[in-house]
Amino acid sequence: MQYLYKLGYVSDATLATERVVWSAKETGDPLRALAAHWYEAGEFLSIGEHDEAGAIIDGALSELGAVKGRSPEAESLRGAFELKASLNYARAADGKAAERHWKRAGVIADRLGEDRNDFQLQFGPTNFAIWGVSLPVEMGKGRLAVERAGMVKLPGTYSPERRSHHFIDVGRAHFYNGQRDEALAAFLVAERLAPQATRIHAGVRETVGTMIRTQKRGQLAEFGIRLGVV
Repeated sequence: MQYLYKLGYVSDATLATERVVWSAKETGDPLRALAAHWYEAGEFLSIGEHDEAGAIIDGALSELGAVKGRSPEAESLRGAFELKASLNYARAADGKAAERHWKRAGVIADRLGEDRNDFQLQFGPTNFAIWGVSLPVEMGKGRLAVERAGMVKLPGTYSPERRSHHFIDVGRAHFYNGQRDEALAAFLVAERLAPQATRIHAGVRETVGTMIRTQKRGQLAEFGIRLGVV
């Protein structure tokens, strides 16, 4: 599902997501079924259907709120949905709501006190900090994103794909600030961590393509060739 989406096969990714939702429900595990809806919400979010995505997220948070006890798995899932809600609001240009849900996720991350990977969602203090950078980037707030990036400490054992995505966001933030050398440096770090994921990332390709139109030399040109935007 994730590979299809990242490679641009959107309709196939949607079909895969539908199968994920169905198969998760068949397991009889209510938390796994809810986790599948995290991805389903992402499908609607990716095409700008914020109301539909929000309804799925709100429904999941309501169900998680009714779960008895506070198992780490349920808390991790709840935090992941709070982050998804913050992204939905950020893309809908509601910065206050985005910040509110992000901070709620932070409370849960502090309570967990560790990075977890329940249902492949990698929620915890580190991912909370990473989203603190990516959300301002979504809203074009480069200065805030760079400021927060300076406080992010990524464990060496953390997922290379997630670390790469963080540096992609840092690069885009620097670009928004007019800091092109810093943007390129961040993109190159992302490429070293996850070459394929970085090279097919739409935001990287768009940003580097814009940069190349005014500077076609050195590392930037070489990177543009690897991206296929030259």
